[in-house]
Formats: sequence, structure tokens, C-alpha cells
Amino acid sequence: MGHRCPPRSRPGARPLPTEKLDLLQRSLNQLRSHGLKALLRFAYEKDINIKYGPKPEWIIKHIEQLQPILRKNADVIYVLQAGFIGA
Repeated sequence: MGHRCPPRSRPGARPLPTEKLDLLQRSLNQLRSHGLKALLRFAYEKDINIKYGPKPEWIIKHIEQLQPILRKNADVIYVLQAGFIGA
């Protein structure tokens, strides 16, 4: 059986911090002010050897948190790559 982390140490097992959401908004504002567009990809793992990630319910919660920012900034998002699962 595969290795399972305790719930507290699983990546993404809590809401996205407000400061990170604010940073994303500020970054998108900067791109807009310079006439640039963003290529966005959200991921939890930086290492492809990690065999665990957040539970699906947390991924959905994170997408719900990001939704207003993505909608508000659709004009500066060139591409939203598939992500959230895997590195």
C-alpha cells in the first residue's frame, strides 16, 4: 500500500491564504498595466516524485477561491493550463 501523509501535512489541506490571493491579483494588475498577458498553471507539488496531494474536496475549494479572481482578470489571462493534480 502507498505512503499516506497525515491530514495536516497533506499539501493543500487548508484554504488558500488571503495574502497569496492578493499577490495573484496584484501580479495580474501589473501585467495589465504593461499590456501583457498571463499563462497560469496551478500545482501543489514541485517534485514529480511526490505520490500524494490534496484531496479532491480541497482542490474544488481552492478553485472556488480562485474563480472570482480568474473571472475578474479574464482579459489578462492568455492561457489557463490544466493543473491542480500532479507536478
